[in-house]
Amino acid sequence: MAKSISTKGRLKVVTHNGGVDGLGKRLRQAGRNQLMVGIPQSEDPARDDSDVTNAEIGLIEEFGEPSLNIPARPSLVPGVQNAMPQVRTVLGASLKRYVEGDPTAIQDGLTTSGVLAVSSVKRKITQGPFVPLAPRTLADRKARGIKGTKPLIATGQFRNAITFILRKLR
Repeated sequence: MAKSISTKGRLKVVTHNGGVDGLGKRLRQAGRNQLMVGIPQSEDPARDDSDVTNAEIGLIEEFGEPSLNIPARPSLVPGVQNAMPQVRTVLGASLKRYVEGDPTAIQDGLTTSGVLAVSSVKRKITQGPFVPLAPRTLADRKARGIKGTKPLIATGQFRNAITFILRKLR
């Protein structure tokens, strides 16, 4: 809603969407949104080849598990970091549209950013580079009929579980 105020015919002040107070309110509302990228434990589908969930695999691969001789093969953090230049651009444009009065801009920007980040993480999983698999792991894969030698990709279930969630904070 726009409202104009004239003062002595020389100065014209125009306020949009509640002026400074409205802007502050919209910015506080925008800040209550949260974008999370990864594998939500609550939405993690059951694997057909293991009792370990995709979320657990992601945690183990991201940080490693020395007690099991599994080295860190981070994909989530580097993948999201690789997407950040594009995400910053998208969110900056969305914030500008939101401040100008587009009520869907933040949601749209966060959704686009989530898609960009998920794509980047999946690309990192596919392309690596990662610490190679141990000979024993390769032998285990071969015995199970899995031909690939790339870490993090045996069945594709882990990579396909990467997603994003938008949450509204209170």
